[in-house]
Amino acid sequence: MSYDIMIIDRHNRFKNCKDFLKWYDGVTQWNEAVDYDDYSHTTTRLKEWFLKMKDIVPPLNGAFAPSMDDFGKGRYQEADYCIASECIYVALAYSDVDEVKKLAFGLAKELSLSYYDISGSNCLHSPDGRVLDITCQLQQREMLGNACRATYKHRAKIAGAAIVLIFLLNIACSFIFRPYIAAIIPIAVLWSMNLVRWVRRSAKDVVKAYKQMPAEGQDSGNADGQWQHDMQFDDILWNFQTGKYETIEEFRAALIDYNANITSKPIGNLLDARVESAGKSIDRIELDEFLEDAGVPSSAIKVRFTPDDGKSFTMLELLFKLNNELSPLLQDTDFIFFEGIRCYKSEDGTSVCQVSLGS
Repeated sequence: MSYDIMIIDRHNRFKNCKDFLKWYDGVTQWNEAVDYDDYSHTTTRLKEWFLKMKDIVPPLNGAFAPSMDDFGKGRYQEADYCIASECIYVALAYSDVDEVKKLAFGLAKELSLSYYDISGSNCLHSPDGRVLDITCQLQQREMLGNACRATYKHRAKIAGAAIVLIFLLNIACSFIFRPYIAAIIPIAVLWSMNLVRWVRRSAKDVVKAYKQMPAEGQDSGNADGQWQHDMQFDDILWNFQTGKYETIEEFRAALIDYNANITSKPIGNLLDARVESAGKSIDRIELDEFLEDAGVPSSAIKVRFTPDDGKSFTMLELLFKLNNELSPLLQDTDFIFFEGIRCYKSEDGTSVCQVSLGS
């Protein structure tokens, strides 16, 4: 079994999940008149990605496949590359996936290519930091419709069988209780009418469910089939149980020391980077909903953060404010480790900072 990814060029054509799925269903028919082991027919950027990647993860087939003597002797196991005109589908060995998919993603971003994590998050990552969740409203709509239709059919079968049974009993009773036939018939009719109403309500439920669903491609929250901003600054490590800090300078020193004790990678440039997606204010912090079951009072926390310079937040400043707000709330939970942020505007214009936490 493999771990599958796809590297895609010309990703800007996809406006939403529906556009992408239509293209994906077509390209994975693999009916192009090309040799899928040969890279010469693909785009310039995909050629460059493949030529660099094949030196890291050798291909199973084609001109660059290792000989039988060298097979399996590289740092990473060979992968199956399927090279189309606008994408490269790669089946990776599960034993190497944690390291290799990061290398593939980093190289794709460097060459302005999109990365589709098929076997993992099922998200399409663009090189400009946006992400398209392919598990989108289009699929949810289809599942809801199927469930509603199944319920309707089930009720219709039950009602039909019950009506037949009622009239058979009515016929039987007409022979046994002939003097009471005038009373039995109205009762049977009344029961039958109630069963018909029950089925009709089920049909109305189907229509109501469809009306409540957003139109295809319309906004339905964060997982709406539209492009969203990807998680940012997930390279910064932090523990929210360290408590509040009085000054930003004190917090900066603690943050740098914390990262230095875990990794040798410097974070100074990341801390000074501007969080442009946050705009000039943050009105709400959003955490994963399951944290409410882990003891957090609410997964949506109203705040009013503004940048000190009135223009934009630095990552240090935003994380400082987030720490002082979240630290008291996370003291009794296991989900205390910072794993990145995603800032965006909600439908009502509220500026939201979604914080990803790990345990």
